[in-house]
Amino acid sequence: MFCFCPTGICAIIAAWNAKSHFKSGDTERGRTSTAWAKWLTVTSIIIGVILLGTIIALYVTVFSAAHKATSDAEAALSAILFHN
Repeated sequence: MFCFCPTGICAIIAAWNAKSHFKSGDTERGRTSTAWAKWLTVTSIIIGVILLGTIIALYVTVFSAAHKATSDAEAALSAILFHN
């Protein structure tokens, strides 16, 4: 849900590589791939949360600006139509 897909996919590939290395008996490369997969996973989550927060903030800002513009337009139209 909060994953940034480019780094998330790389994390899955790194985890797959780690599994393959461990199965083949190459524990050193397995540990390296595991560390890389963990780093990519954490990075993916952090970037995803930041992007989600940014999108929500932009949505709220744009929505409130659009709502204010609509309210101002309605008030102006009401003043014209009803001579308030």
